[in-house]
Amino acid sequence: MKFIKPLILALSFFSSFSNAASIQDYINNTPNWSSEPKEIVYLTTRCAGILQVTGEHRRVLGDDEFGPILLEKGQKLAVMSGTLALKEKMTLENIKDRTLFWMKRYAEDSKKNTDDFNNIFVGDYGEDFKFCNGLADTIIK
Repeated sequence: MKFIKPLILALSFFSSFSNAASIQDYINNTPNWSSEPKEIVYLTTRCAGILQVTGEHRRVLGDDEFGPILLEKGQKLAVMSGTLALKEKMTLENIKDRTLFWMKRYAEDSKKNTDDFNNIFVGDYGEDFKFCNGLADTIIK
């Protein structure tokens, strides 16, 4: 019985993201995102995920310049996001779960875009990447 409560919490956590909107939709529906620490954690975690996935994708394709830069940028953003999340009293387990969720989600999207269009930067993935790359460039100096 001890595992039922954590299981229910985990399922509700992941189901809340399963129909995640694009980042632009999220921003349009959350106008105060830039002043709310938990909203910043949400977006920076998402952005860390897409940057790392894209960096790894580029690296696997042989892009030894852009791939590692994106990987490093995503990793730095993940550390910054995690630090803020800890200040907001989120647990390490929660931070880890969120990061893994977004990396998996964007990896699946990139595979689908590659299979369907031979290009990962299609639709929401492309728009999310563009936003996240710009956000990371602004935050990481």
